[in-house]
Amino acid sequence: MKNRSLFIGILFCAYIGIPNTLKAQSINSASFNDIENSARRMASSAKSVAKKAMANISSSTTNNAVDNMKLVGLWNFNGTACKFKSDNLFKKAGGVIAAKAVESELNGKCQEVGITKEKSSFEFKNGNSFITRWENHSMTGTYTYNEAKKTVSLKYNILLGMDATVKLNGNKMVLLFDADTLLKLFTFMGGLSGDATIRTAAKFAKSYDGMLVGFDLKK
Repeated sequence: MKNRSLFIGILFCAYIGIPNTLKAQSINSASFNDIENSARRMASSAKSVAKKAMANISSSTTNNAVDNMKLVGLWNFNGTACKFKSDNLFKKAGGVIAAKAVESELNGKCQEVGITKEKSSFEFKNGNSFITRWENHSMTGTYTYNEAKKTVSLKYNILLGMDATVKLNGNKMVLLFDADTLLKLFTFMGGLSGDATIRTAAKFAKSYDGMLVGFDLKK
């Protein structure tokens, strides 16, 4: 019944599209077969477009699910990490020694807001949900991992959104953010932890200009 109704609807649309000179003729003198064939072609075309659209949606959903599976698990905080955005900046800043100094400073910032090895983690679950834990606090949200771009989009339920660069190596993962993005996370965490130090660090982002900073995690 539904198919018949759909066909009648398409048939009507085909009739609407017929030139006025042809519609002026009696329906008996007009070629009903031509109208019917036109309607069938329209229906076939619409069905083909719909099939392709559904296939694309299905493929996209499947690919996202496969990508996300590589992040699934409990990743414990193992320290901080940093990366210069270019080799030139890396050399200008002093190379490995500068990077180690930055990581040491970041470790101090993490401790200020309660991020420690014993109580902090990122847990990525099936179904695109995740939990960030530190001290006695936690935040939940949804994530999407793009393996091709090596990035993960984190959307906390508190309306805080963050994009990070991901480096996976077996049971180790590094999440790197722009400094101003990490500052937003630290600011919120510091507020919940009752620590005001990080919230007054206006020069935080500027201090790490030209760098990506974040967390070294381990399963």
